[in-house]
Amino acid sequence: NNQILMPAYTCVVMANAAVLAGFQPRFIDVDGRALMPPEQIIDLGNADAGLLLFTDLFGNELSRDVKKSVLEWANLNSIVVVEDKAMNLSPAPECRTERGTAQIFSFMLNKQISTIFGGMVCTDSLEVKKGLLAVRDRLFSQRSLRQHLSLRLLFLSQYFGYSPQTFRLGLWLQEKVPPLRRLVHYYDENQPTLPADAFLLPTRFQAKLGISQIKKIQSFESQRHTLVGIYREELHGVTGIKILNALQARTYPNFSILVQDRPSFIKSLRQKGVDVEHLFEYAIPDLAFYSRTAAPRASSSPFMARLFADHIVNLPLYPGLTGRDVRNICRRTRDAIQQIGERELSHA
Repeated sequence: NNQILMPAYTCVVMANAAVLAGFQPRFIDVDGRALMPPEQIIDLGNADAGLLLFTDLFGNELSRDVKKSVLEWANLNSIVVVEDKAMNLSPAPECRTERGTAQIFSFMLNKQISTIFGGMVCTDSLEVKKGLLAVRDRLFSQRSLRQHLSLRLLFLSQYFGYSPQTFRLGLWLQEKVPPLRRLVHYYDENQPTLPADAFLLPTRFQAKLGISQIKKIQSFESQRHTLVGIYREELHGVTGIKILNALQARTYPNFSILVQDRPSFIKSLRQKGVDVEHLFEYAIPDLAFYSRTAAPRASSSPFMARLFADHIVNLPLYPGLTGRDVRNICRRTRDAIQQIGERELSHA
């Protein structure tokens, strides 16, 4: 079957990839952890799907037993399972099925590990591995010397651009200079297309960047867990803030909260010297292309996807932050909430 089960709230590039591969998305609304509810997946109406896409948003994931039951259901119905692990660098060995799974990791600039562009695929299926290598050898080409040099310059500009002294200038340049703007705006939300350089192979320089960071991933994760603990302690019970990250997640790509008036909150925090971002500003079924072409929804309305799209905010969670830094961010966060007279989420 050419239909793929996938969450209504995730990066639209996943839906775009599915469409470009010949699949028709069938969207499932997410729950309060931004995960597809297992009871919505294991539905008689979904047994005819060809693919099931998991996305571990915010590092949240289904419990081992629940995920195992979903994977057994998928295997029984000959549904291939793909996991988008862009926000979860802790692949679980219990996620395997007899048909094999694929786990996709993104190493873009805003991910836990960055090789500037590109990513990685892990699989326990020899068939999938051979297929991927065949596609790589047939379609991908080496970068030119000029493109090699551009990557190194881009790395240096980002390395210095993310320092506290030049961060604001870097953000401004990223929005105003076209070659830099494409780092964050490299896809069209309303049209499934591939980036122009999609079929260029990663370089040895990018591989070295990734390997050097993978060797440090345990220390990265340990520091993120420490910082999340401080965030939870400092922001627990603050009116107008709902903490999204699970208490015992294995990985934390962001520290995410929900607020009622996001534009005012972000503006206030930036005035106080804290730059924050948010994830996707859309529920995919509401985008023009997918409102016309998606398969009938497995759930009636993407209510939770819309809530996340309108209210989520990511507070800084870099491994280089100290506990003192995070406490200062929390103090300014509370001040911002108080300044704008924030109230509890009306959707709570």
